[in-house]
Amino acid sequence: MVPDVRVHPRADVPVWAAARLVVTQVWPLLALAAVAVLASAVVTVTTGAIATAQAAWWLVRVAVLGLVGSFALHETMHLVLLRRVETVRTVVVARDRWRVSITPVGTMTPRQVATTALAGPGSCVLLGLVLLPVDALVAAIYLAHVLQLLPVFGDGRALVHAALSRGLVDDDGAPVSPSPSPPGGPGR
Repeated sequence: MVPDVRVHPRADVPVWAAARLVVTQVWPLLALAAVAVLASAVVTVTTGAIATAQAAWWLVRVAVLGLVGSFALHETMHLVLLRRVETVRTVVVARDRWRVSITPVGTMTPRQVATTALAGPGSCVLLGLVLLPVDALVAAIYLAHVLQLLPVFGDGRALVHAALSRGLVDDDGAPVSPSPSPPGGPGR
């Protein structure tokens, strides 16, 4: 798969750009879901059996509403916040074989970095909590986005970077008291 990269001036990046790339990234999964729905409709109409329709609905719930929907929301919320940061000159929206990424070009305060990093997983977790009484399976997929805050993922690394920039932890990860001095300055 050839990488798809779009560079947008901050103010001109469309909020749907990330969602479009997520959908483009997983189009085979969406095509499979569409074929399953069509096939199950034919089977249900011709035989009256609803088991295939139930299986197709399960696939649509998990694949389309859960996976594609949650990642589209996740990346879109990063874009929504980045559009508000005036010191970000451009936003690179990219997709490669395994991922979609949103990369700001410019400067951001540690608070802006942390808020933007939390926006993607946080929006999914909030929606997952709302969906929990309605559809626990789809809600679980949204709630799983909290794992994106682990330091092995981009959002988690951004949070660690923001915390280090504010002087909340030292290079070894040990907590230190916040100081009004710049990171690495005398108040540390």
